[in-house]
Amino acid sequence: MGSPIATFVTLPSFIALVVLLIWTSIHLLGDNDRQNQNNGQNGGEGQGEGGWWDGELRPEELESIKVILNLAVLTIATATLCTPISKSGSGFHERFNEGVLAAALGMVGNILFVSFWYFVSIGGDERREEENNNNQYGGGGYYYNYWMDDRERLAYHEKVVSYTSLALAFCFYLAALFIHGGAQAVPEDGRLSLRRPDLIDQSSAHRHVVGMFGSLRYFWMGLWLVTTIVFAGLFVGSCILSGGEGADRRREEGKIINLILITLLVILIAVILMMWGSEVFREQSTGSLGVGLLYGGTKYFAGLLFLLCVLTADPSNDERQREENGWVSTVAPFACLFLSLAHLVFSHQLRKCQVAMIEADMEQPVSIIEPKEGMVPGATGDFVRVEEPVVQAVV
Repeated sequence: MGSPIATFVTLPSFIALVVLLIWTSIHLLGDNDRQNQNNGQNGGEGQGEGGWWDGELRPEELESIKVILNLAVLTIATATLCTPISKSGSGFHERFNEGVLAAALGMVGNILFVSFWYFVSIGGDERREEENNNNQYGGGGYYYNYWMDDRERLAYHEKVVSYTSLALAFCFYLAALFIHGGAQAVPEDGRLSLRRPDLIDQSSAHRHVVGMFGSLRYFWMGLWLVTTIVFAGLFVGSCILSGGEGADRRREEGKIINLILITLLVILIAVILMMWGSEVFREQSTGSLGVGLLYGGTKYFAGLLFLLCVLTADPSNDERQREENGWVSTVAPFACLFLSLAHLVFSHQLRKCQVAMIEADMEQPVSIIEPKEGMVPGATGDFVRVEEPVVQAVV
């Protein structure tokens, strides 16, 4: 039995993203192929002899691919919400599951917000002019598709994707707030907290859990520190690019301002995750709700970083553009990919530590009883009765 609020938001959003992905792919890829054929017949840019593609992507083609990959990542991220939704309301580890769902919904909202900031037109006069041009073509259909060139068509689809992402992001934010508020009213299940004094004191029986908890805490501190340093560096590098050589052209394209805002957003998200982590690993833990928030948040934050890796990647062979963009265009995709994998590993280890804690809690101590007359004739030594523990499935 899933959360009705989460289902009501997620299902229509998934359908809308699938429809938008198909529609955008047909118009951008299909129209670019047709444009390439026309360019080949007319000796256009990016075409070899006889109209064959020479292996280099034009800027419009690269941005079109990014728009489609962005929608694909958004669609997959929304589809994965079916797992935390299905576990919500099951009555088993309820407070933890609600925390996971709230964090997942909020982080998917952040992923959609990153999509909005990347494709929205902010400071580029050239992009604004292209959007104003395509607004006069009637807004869609064969008429707009016939009269627009590839740059105007790309600007049109970027505008649709950005504002659709913004609308869906606010829906996911509201759903996350409602579910988080409801989760705070759920009774605490002490077994799901990572700070268990009764278990930590029994170091001989739970030594592996205590060691795993300590290693996980240092892993989290290092991961947060590296993430903050990397994106602070990317923010400084983006600010330098906005005023360095070739800054006028980059501002005309409108992407440099978008990148600055995205780095600030990621730093803010990292700070929020740090606060959740401190609540989990401090001496007086908030309990299973905090663990669920940190687990769901880091897991979907990995998806956000992967989206940034896709958006900042530049597979083109334009050396001039790479020199103008400096080290930011080279470091950003690899750094985002590394941090995405690191956060995914951390979320897996966090859940593994919690499961080990639950299993250790289910172990019942061995009881020693005095031998009774006639039980075992001639027996020497103590009688030990080992009771089988009742093991519940840990999802």
